[in-house]
Amino acid sequence: YTAHGWYYLPFEKKPDTSNWWKMDNKSRKLKEGPDLNILVSVKKIDKGISVKISAGGCDGVPVFVEMSFNDGVIVNGDGFMCEGTQGGAITVKSGEVNVTKGIDSMAIGPGFGKALVREHQLQEVGRSTGGFTMYFSDISYFEHVITIKEK
Repeated sequence: YTAHGWYYLPFEKKPDTSNWWKMDNKSRKLKEGPDLNILVSVKKIDKGISVKISAGGCDGVPVFVEMSFNDGVIVNGDGFMCEGTQGGAITVKSGEVNVTKGIDSMAIGPGFGKALVREHQLQEVGRSTGGFTMYFSDISYFEHVITIKEK
């Protein structure tokens, strides 16, 4: 996937207001920015998959990996345990996470959480409210391998 970036250049004349939302931003020139390239490769492994994710081409862009589960899952990691409730979310900083519901269980990891994923950062797509969401996050440039295995 390639995201084509841009940003607004400064106004040629001082705007009539300091309120960003009321400024005439359509009159501003744009500066094409560097593209952000995201590559995802999935490989089947014993009892699961291996997912290699890399992001580059544009430095300093937060990228989130989102995993959604039905509510009522139990999530265990190094130093924490929680019940995943509908609309709830967690950003995993490190280590393997076990997700269990009833007799089904899977291990996911290693986690990486360089940035807390907040609601305003998801304004384009919105936070999933149909279940429990787990995020891994990093700032480009990066490369990570996540394994998801049946336990």
